[in-house]
Amino acid sequence: MFPQFTLSTFGLVWLISEQGWDAAPAGLLIGISQFVGALGRIVVGVWSDRAGSRVGPCGWLPSLHLRSCWQWRRPTQRLGAFPP
Repeated sequence: MFPQFTLSTFGLVWLISEQGWDAAPAGLLIGISQFVGALGRIVVGVWSDRAGSRVGPCGWLPSLHLRSCWQWRRPTQRLGAFPP
């Protein structure tokens, strides 16, 4: 897991210098990702307040992520899009 400041700082440099993006679209992408991250922290904070536990909802997030990735990949495996 990367700290957010690392991704925002070096991600911007990487997009501009290594990927050839202009500064404005790269900055916009990083800004949007920061905004979405802030909204996510607010939503998870409200969720943990309602659950009465600061750590409890954090246990659900990885399992929800794995489940969504598994369900996303399942139909494409039937089509043969991914190698076995």
